[in-house]
Amino acid sequence: MDSIEATRDYLSSTMEIYTTRATQRINQGIQKLTAISTVILPLTFITSVYGMNFENMPELPTRYGYFVVLAFLFAIGSIMLYYLHRKRML
Repeated sequence: MDSIEATRDYLSSTMEIYTTRATQRINQGIQKLTAISTVILPLTFITSVYGMNFENMPELPTRYGYFVVLAFLFAIGSIMLYYLHRKRML
């Protein structure tokens, strides 16, 4: 009887370890997906605003306005990626 209970406890603890490891892997995956969406969300918002066909957009009259916006998007993405990499989220 003691042997059966010891085996049951051993199997129970093994299942708990497996469940904990699986939950940990899922949490790491969700953390990476959250970090990626954190980078993409502001870039998507800015490009959607500039994708609308308004007549008085701030960069239209300037010669290099398009490239300034592209540089701004690149800077935002790079800074966010650097920050998330530094915090070990990516």
